[in-house]
Amino acid sequence: MSNTLNEVLLRPGDEGFQQRCSGRNSRIVHRPDYIVPARTAVDVRDAVRFAASESLAVRVQATGHGALAAYDGGVLIDTSALERVSVDGAGRLATVGAGVRWQALLDAAQAYGLAGLSGSSATVGVVGYALGGGAGWLARRFGLCSDSIEAVEITTADGVQRWIDDTSEPDLFWAIRGGGGNFGVVSALRLRLVQVPTVFAGALCWPMALAREVLVAYRSWVETVPPDVGSAVAFLQYPKQAQVPDPVRGMPTIALRICHPGPVAAGETLLTAMRRIPGCILDTTRLMPYSEIGSVTMDSPLHLPRIGYSESLSEISDSIIDILPDVLAPGAPYLAMELRHAGRGTACPPHGHEGLGYWQSPFLFFGMSVTPDDVTERAASDLGDRLQELFAPVRTGMNALTFLLPQYIPNGGGDAERVQRVYQAEHYGRLAVLKRQYDPSNMFGGDRNIPPSD
Repeated sequence: MSNTLNEVLLRPGDEGFQQRCSGRNSRIVHRPDYIVPARTAVDVRDAVRFAASESLAVRVQATGHGALAAYDGGVLIDTSALERVSVDGAGRLATVGAGVRWQALLDAAQAYGLAGLSGSSATVGVVGYALGGGAGWLARRFGLCSDSIEAVEITTADGVQRWIDDTSEPDLFWAIRGGGGNFGVVSALRLRLVQVPTVFAGALCWPMALAREVLVAYRSWVETVPPDVGSAVAFLQYPKQAQVPDPVRGMPTIALRICHPGPVAAGETLLTAMRRIPGCILDTTRLMPYSEIGSVTMDSPLHLPRIGYSESLSEISDSIIDILPDVLAPGAPYLAMELRHAGRGTACPPHGHEGLGYWQSPFLFFGMSVTPDDVTERAASDLGDRLQELFAPVRTGMNALTFLLPQYIPNGGGDAERVQRVYQAEHYGRLAVLKRQYDPSNMFGGDRNIPPSD
């Protein structure tokens, strides 16, 4: 063990150990043998070398948003302190450490009139999101965040740390962009930025009683919008104490969320049909700097116990319109559910990861329940069963790696099955072969693991 690593290595009982065992989802508490609070990329490298010498698995956590299950044993590398952000405005590039959250990058890029291909939440870590694909508001125009990766600083299972790109190690570089954390520990990324200084974005909200009318209108509306428009219908149930505008606080609502990288006039025209639905109780749409895109969803910043469900769908069927509002009636155990218009638009440039099968699906559904006790967890599990049954006729069988959630469907399949269903079969097979080459002992991958091929 290096002297540098020995200075930071934490064991159970050490000060600061327990507080690093959980992240955004307080339901998941890890139980590692060791924690390495990495201060530099060298700490990351040394942690991997230490784990390899002890034949221990490695798990990585920055914000804890993506954890699916508690981690027992092994080495937990905490990368949250790797917060360096630099932007090359002329080259439209950003270099970010593994602990950087999207808001920090968006703020830095905004100074140059640029944006990164972020998701809906600005508190999510950039690196984990990008490695898993990353289908955000601008995806239908610019593609997935993983394809904006220009270079990666990675430590592989052999303990070698280096920067790689599509010319130095093209196979590994291909696998990393969409393969999650399966091929090593990433300490930094270089990302290509896009010139989107402002967007017309926000939400229109109606009482849940109008959900069927909104869903019918939305199904028709998405057939007419330009291919650069990102949108979703969200089912929201904010608590009375939530820090959200008064009209939706404590009231079950249905909302249209929109992000259009164009002028206000074009955005207003886009919303004409949806604004014909009477009874709108809140309209937050406006021209905003892209750095404020996190305001669209009004996500809770609290660390809460959560479980959820996600699925890609081929269509918004009549059954979904007829039944979903009843499934999500007042009192149902959910905080937020979203039906997002996904898939690449015709304006999207050629995409390097067609093997990410959900990218072919028109819609993504995902939702989250807050489960502070056994009663609400059982109710949420029942809700998951009902959703799975409702979506069965139109589910594509695929999903997004970053949209996998701690399940509230007891019989919904294990995590290994869910990870495999993210990819087309040929794509997954190639990833498994490369896993055998770069991580034959299956040190990496955590709860989104791709095992090495036989």
